[in-house]
Amino acid sequence: MTPDPTPPPTVYVVDDDPAMRDSLAFMFTGTGLPVQTFASAEEFLRHMPPEARGCLILDLRMPGMNGHELHRRLNTLGRHVPVIMLTGHGDVPSAVSAMKLGAIDFLIKPVNREVLLQRVRDAIDSDWSLRRQLGELEDIHRRLATLSPRELEIMDHVVQGQANKEIARQLKLSVRTVANHRAHLSHKLGTANAADLVRRLSLVGRIGFHMEEAPAPHG
Repeated sequence: MTPDPTPPPTVYVVDDDPAMRDSLAFMFTGTGLPVQTFASAEEFLRHMPPEARGCLILDLRMPGMNGHELHRRLNTLGRHVPVIMLTGHGDVPSAVSAMKLGAIDFLIKPVNREVLLQRVRDAIDSDWSLRRQLGELEDIHRRLATLSPRELEIMDHVVQGQANKEIARQLKLSVRTVANHRAHLSHKLGTANAADLVRRLSLVGRIGFHMEEAPAPHG
């Protein structure tokens, strides 16, 4: 069996203070959470796994690239790992900046051990949920691209709640032809019924779409 190249959910600690890195590594290892530590933002960028999952604990003030700059760089690169910002010099503007960049929390050192552990667990759960949703979105887009123009047209009517007979009348097709196309598009999209189709399409904002907005059809 080919090993899964995706690393397990990991706590990534980026802090220029060796004592803080060691303390956090000891704490997370003791609770069974994989942890990797980095002395600078630059080091983290050099060694960050392509499919990093889990949580990033990021020191705000560091020599070179600071915490905000690293977070902004990750956003630019499309590397979205939940960020918990830590700082020994907290202030409202810094906290606001962190939240605008997408940090899930902004904590002041020294941070309570149980509070930090809970925030990290919440972040890992959030990361897993988001990646599961993104995987489903990618699957839906891939499947939509396989639909023919006629199947896309019929799908538009199905999500409006129209029955086969009404669709056939509007498109000047036989009911049997509509039923066949509907069966094909359901198979391609992996949906069991109209409600399932609506649910999946709502995830990608396809409800009420226009034909010119549809992906390039095949077949």
